[in-house]
Amino acid sequence: MSTPLHIAEINRARDYYNPMIGLTMPRLVRLFDEAERGRYDELQKLNRVAEKRHPTLRALKSRRLSALKELDWSVKAVAELPRGATAAQADAQALFLQETYAQIENLPQAAEFLALATFRGFAHLEPRHRDDDPSQPITRLVPVPQWHWGRDPATWQWRYDPAARGDSTTSVVIEPADFIIREIDDPLCEIALTCLVRRLLATRDWSAFMADYGIPSIFAMLGENTPLDKVKEWLEVMKEVTGNSRGALPPGSSVETLELSKLDGAQFLNFINQQDQELVLAGTGGMLTMLTANTGLGGDSQSGAHEDTFDAIALAEAREISAIFQAQFDARLLARDFPGQPVLAYFELVAEDEEDVSALADRVAKLYTAGLEADPGEIGEKVGLTLTRKAAPAAVPGAPMPGDPAPDPAADPLKNRISDGRPLPAAISAGNEARFLSGSERQLAAADLATLAPVIALVKPVRAELARLAEVTDDAEFTAGLDALRPALNRLQTALPELEKEVLTGRPDLEEAFSDIIGTAYRSGLEEAAASRKIPAKKGAKTR
Repeated sequence: MSTPLHIAEINRARDYYNPMIGLTMPRLVRLFDEAERGRYDELQKLNRVAEKRHPTLRALKSRRLSALKELDWSVKAVAELPRGATAAQADAQALFLQETYAQIENLPQAAEFLALATFRGFAHLEPRHRDDDPSQPITRLVPVPQWHWGRDPATWQWRYDPAARGDSTTSVVIEPADFIIREIDDPLCEIALTCLVRRLLATRDWSAFMADYGIPSIFAMLGENTPLDKVKEWLEVMKEVTGNSRGALPPGSSVETLELSKLDGAQFLNFINQQDQELVLAGTGGMLTMLTANTGLGGDSQSGAHEDTFDAIALAEAREISAIFQAQFDARLLARDFPGQPVLAYFELVAEDEEDVSALADRVAKLYTAGLEADPGEIGEKVGLTLTRKAAPAAVPGAPMPGDPAPDPAADPLKNRISDGRPLPAAISAGNEARFLSGSERQLAAADLATLAPVIALVKPVRAELARLAEVTDDAEFTAGLDALRPALNRLQTALPELEKEVLTGRPDLEEAFSDIIGTAYRSGLEEAAASRKIPAKKGAKTR
């Protein structure tokens, strides 16, 4: 649409209208009945006020949204490419979606508004381009308040009412493709508002009850010899005495207080608590029956259970909201900018918990061992810390270490690494190689070397042939041998990750040792091969 359907509310009458005035159960039933026929304005205005003034509903809404706020978003390429699609196409689509979502200024607020459909029944977001120019990127997803919406009773199409009066003559049918819409068939508001009305009625009756019976009854007893003409006078004095708890009574008088222990209003409190428990039970999908942080049993176990409950609810809701973005936003944009291609990338709300950060740190450490580095800014954003690059240590002086065995020319051409990933100086690398390999043997033996037998059987023939080719000086023989080995390398590249995962499952000690050795061997092998193949080229020949 060339102009926004909804920028700001024109009609502000709702700010001067309190839908809770005269709220009774018959009126609430009427509002529910109107909503079933597609008229939502009165019900949604009541929802707005109830979410602010009902303490339990307000707490439930706050807890659910706060759990959702802890989630991060990402754009991913599909794991398995459909037939005919390429990785380059998937990367291009992922980059496009990443840039699109990065330019949306209110993405967290938009996701929260979609989450409110759980409470209110539906939510509409209107994508808006910068300066309302369709050639510009989308910069906002504008939430449209629910009291502006209605349904056509005949076609059940969405209608927008700018005045929010539920008038079908002034509302217009919208094009669903211009919006991102989330609909909930059984919204929480139907239970919440019913509990609210019951709560209000119980509170009103409780207040009246306490006005009558909350203050203990006080009776004054006059003395037996009080003259009849003085009774009225002394009764006035007693009213003053019992009213402000100070004063004097005639001789022989006494004061009695009537305590009504059964009339403490507990029945009203129990009824109100029951309404709150029903609301929380519905709002948490049956996983909680109350909002208290601690029951007093087992320390903070109840509080932890509540946190886990709301985290689980947020993750489930995030999956649903992600699916809505994927179907109603991603698919439309990708169809426009990548015509004819299947959807190969998608938006997702994901959780970044402590376990994920730990796994991320482990992956970064293993990549570093293999000679690869991650960007500190990206890692810092994930772990919530500001990272700086550590200065590289000084180079190790070149001298054989005492006790190192003599270099063996027939030894495996794998070299050890300095702790920061740089190769050791040539003077000590050969000697250190044997020490590295012997240390690796001990490390693997401690972790049960037999577990790696399938991996060794797969890698050993390829590794032996690579070692042989490293000694070949004839170009033609080297090329022929490499071509013959290429199918085995391809099979190794395909099978090794799954085989490694299979044999290392449940063995973190072995996985760490294996990753360190593979990373070291991989980088050392690359440099060894590059150095050994720098053969002076014959005249007219190319250098590999």
